[in-house]
Order: sequence, then C-alpha cells, then structure tokens
Amino acid sequence: MPTLEQLAQVVAANPPDLVLLDQNGETCVVSVGTLLDPVQPRLTLASGVLLGRVSTGAGGPESVGVGSPLAIQNGQLVLDANGLAPLDSPAFTGSLSLGAVSSRLGFFGAVGETQPVVTGSRAGNSALASLLSALAGLGLIIDASTT
Repeated sequence: MPTLEQLAQVVAANPPDLVLLDQNGETCVVSVGTLLDPVQPRLTLASGVLLGRVSTGAGGPESVGVGSPLAIQNGQLVLDANGLAPLDSPAFTGSLSLGAVSSRLGFFGAVGETQPVVTGSRAGNSALASLLSALAGLGLIIDASTT
C-alpha cells in the first residue's frame, strides 16, 4: 500500500470529493463539502446588494444596499447622474459607469474621452497646449486661451 507522500497530489478539490480521515483510531471517509461546511458560512445575497459590513466592531459580513441613483447592472456599480443634479445646478445628462468596462470619462456634460496623454516640451508652450486640450476634452475647462 502506498504512503500518503506517494499518492498523486490534486490542485483543486470539489465538494463531492472524498478525503480519508482518522477519527478515534478508525479510518473513515468524509466529503470535502461536509468537512468544510462549518468553516465558511454560505453567503446568500439578494440581487442588487453588495457584500460588506455596515456595523461597527467584529462580526460577519452584512449586505449593503445600494439606493437611488446607484444600481448594479451586469456586475458593475452604475450611477445615474440625473439623480444627483440639484435643482439650482447645471443639469447632468446620461449616466456614469464606474468599473473595468468603462474606459471613458467626461465632466459637465462632455461625452467623455479615454485617459488623455499630455505631450510636448516643458521648455516651450507645446506641453501647455497639450494639457489644455486634454482638460478641455474631458470637460474640466473651457479652453479660451489664445496663441
């Protein structure tokens, strides 16, 4: 009979897989699922909530709800900017998506651009012109400079 060290090693175990166990001098078998069940509680979350902790102090995970104008769509937290605009501010249109899929950003109603690259020499004005163009493209400034 081979020793434990001579047996093939597995890289992953599934809940129905069986493991040998010595319990009170008797060799038994237990499933990985049964063995690990009391170690990690099963987490069940309703759709539209995040896993986190809202209470102070030690404790288990708690669901964190997202309220309007936030929503979870396709696994991403999405903000509807229309829900943020106060009545006396300029109106926002569209929505802002934060996450790995979103690669464009715009401010003050700008459509949005990918992350700009500022080019040019710092010794002259080409770097300044590039910076002004990038900031204007993001909607952060209105470039009214002259040459």
